Amino acid sequence: MSKTIALVSNNIFYGLGLQKYIPDYELKNISSQQLVDENLDQLLKGIDLVLVSSELASPEKTTDSIKSILENQTQVIYLAQDRDKLIPQLYSIGCQGIVEQQRVEEQLAIAIKAVKSGGTYYSQGLFDNSQMVLLGPLIELFKELDSTKQKLTPKEREIAEFYTEGLSLTDIMKELEISKSTINTHMESIRSKFQVNSNREIITKYQIGRLKSVEA
Repeated sequence: MSKTIALVSNNIFYGLGLQKYIPDYELKNISSQQLVDENLDQLLKGIDLVLVSSELASPEKTTDSIKSILENQTQVIYLAQDRDKLIPQLYSIGCQGIVEQQRVEEQLAIAIKAVKSGGTYYSQGLFDNSQMVLLGPLIELFKELDSTKQKLTPKEREIAEFYTEGLSLTDIMKELEISKSTINTHMESIRSKFQVNSNREIITKYQIGRLKSVEA
């Protein structure tokens, strides 16, 4: 994995302040103007995670910038102000992390580790009651998927992990030294427990189950 993280901010000194909290990473500073003027693929080449400061631009432009970064298959952690109005919207478009700027010292390294390992990190203190009402159904979904995952046998869980990591069924058969009929039986059971009709849907369900708010 890349050891370089991009910081999208118009304040170059802000990056210097963040660097001391994540000494294992090198910060590459990107301005809002660069996002407009330069090719995004080239700008983010070698970057797998981007920090976006709330002071970047107007709310609308900030949201558009984050959408573009996410479409580039790059993970994003938004550094939010308290009661930031963008929080629910960024959550809904798949922003993997939201951390309160005033708590970056204690939370940033944890958030980066969580996001880079394929999960999410949201500072729950940033969400007011009305926003938490909107998140309620998602929290219930997480619980449901957690419960389903617990119903998998150890072998089914192993197969599901391999499959969601990108291994083909043939690769899994070789790795676990099992027959085609055996793996088909396991996959049928996994589909049934997750209540999906196709193997590809297993990936979606399994990965959604990994998306959890983390309270520091």
